[in-house]
Parts: sequence; structure tokens; C-alpha cells
Amino acid sequence: MVKKHLNSLSELCDKFDVVVNCSGLGAHSLIGDKSMYPIRGQLVRVNAPWVKHFVAFDDFVYYIFPGDKTIALGGTHQKDDWRESNDETDCQKVLDECCKLVPSLKKGKLLMKWAGLRPGRPSVRLEKDNMTFGSKELKVVHNYGHGGGGISLHWGCAQHATQLVKEILSSPQLPTSRL
Repeated sequence: MVKKHLNSLSELCDKFDVVVNCSGLGAHSLIGDKSMYPIRGQLVRVNAPWVKHFVAFDDFVYYIFPGDKTIALGGTHQKDDWRESNDETDCQKVLDECCKLVPSLKKGKLLMKWAGLRPGRPSVRLEKDNMTFGSKELKVVHNYGHGGGGISLHWGCAQHATQLVKEILSSPQLPTSRL
């Protein structure tokens, strides 16, 4: 596995048998996938160790996810919003909505606020691709565009992507002409 910043997948030609593209929102610029868009999410983390149940409501826009020591309260679902900074209005709305469902959260200590971008797309892209860059070809398995579902979809998508890589590696390779 190699972790590095790329401007184009062409930089990987002749270096790997297969490339797995998990670039998320970066697929917009990396491979020109214009169907990608950001989905801004706002999260608040509180100390409320008495909360033990996972709750999601309003079509998963708002949720309460207990962790080992803290509780994640979310969120927002703001399509095409590229802001990664915290928004106090959004934070307060998350707290208010979650406290309506679990009033004891009002006693929780606010620990942090966080905003991030989810990689939105009309559907997950999980497929094999032969990309051509000039005279060079690159075998790619694309696996991105999971939106806010990455935490629940990642195991199945990773298994399917692995199967696609195995298919590519086990297929007979025809020699290419060097003329």
C-alpha cells in the first residue's frame, strides 16, 4: 500500500498491477468524476456515560452514537456545502434535536465540535476499469462515493473490491506490443 498525494492516476502507470481508487470526494478532481459532491456533516461530542443506546432519527440526519467514553451527536446533511469549519447554529441545532429525544443529554459535558465532508454521489462507484493515459493503461478498481453510509457499507464494499482485484490478477494478460 502506498499513501501519497496524486494529481492524476497516470502517475501510477507501470508501477502497479492494479490500483484501488478509494479517493472519496477527491475523485472529483483526481479522475474528473463530476457526479461527486460534498455532504457537510456537523458533529458534537459529549461526555454522557449513562447513555447506552444508539438512536437515529429524521432519516439519519440526527443521531446519537455512544462510544466507549463519549457520545457522538450528529448531524447535518448539507449537500454541496464545502465548509469544513464548525457552525455554531448547526451545533446548537444538533444538540437541541438530540436532547429532545434523550433529555438527559442536557447534563452532558460538551467535549468537542467537528465538521467534515462526506463523499456524495448518486450511487457508490464500485467497479473495475481500464483507464488509458496516452499509450499506457492502468487497471483500476474504483471504490468511492459512499456518502454518509461509509461506516455501515465499508465491510461489504471492501470485500467486493477485493474480489474485483482478484479477478483482475487472475485474468490472463495478453502481451502488449512495444513497437
